[in-house]
Amino acid sequence: MIGASVVVGLMVGSQMSGMVIKRGRRNAIIFGILMGMIACLSTIDRNFYVIIIARFFFGTSVGIINGAAARFIEENVPSQLYEVFSPMVSIGYGFGTIISFSLAFLLPKDDDISGLEADQRWKIIYAYVPIGIYSLMLIGLLTYVREDPIKFLI
Repeated sequence: MIGASVVVGLMVGSQMSGMVIKRGRRNAIIFGILMGMIACLSTIDRNFYVIIIARFFFGTSVGIINGAAARFIEENVPSQLYEVFSPMVSIGYGFGTIISFSLAFLLPKDDDISGLEADQRWKIIYAYVPIGIYSLMLIGLLTYVREDPIKFLI
């Protein structure tokens, strides 16, 4: 259920991204980052239902960022370089999936129930790594991207 809540949130966020990017591509990405950071912080709670709701909002934030980032790249990159940079969002999600699967090796074996209950390393996967990545994205947006692209502002 935890994994499914992320996918459902991703579908909702993808639908919402069209409405959110009307207020600005940069603002939509910042909104998605902040929503994702709050959702990741909420997954630290050991309540099963809180984790499901937080993962839903994490998926929603990923859907918003996915839609806004694709549009942001389309409007910022020169047309002669667009075919090089347009797949960057998808490639980033592919690398993120590989990283998350690799981090699963930190967890105890599935048959070790007491080890799974006592272990706290799951917080690395659900909270600390995503918050770190979101922080880097937010710093980059606030430092280097001062305004929305010219094509949006016209």
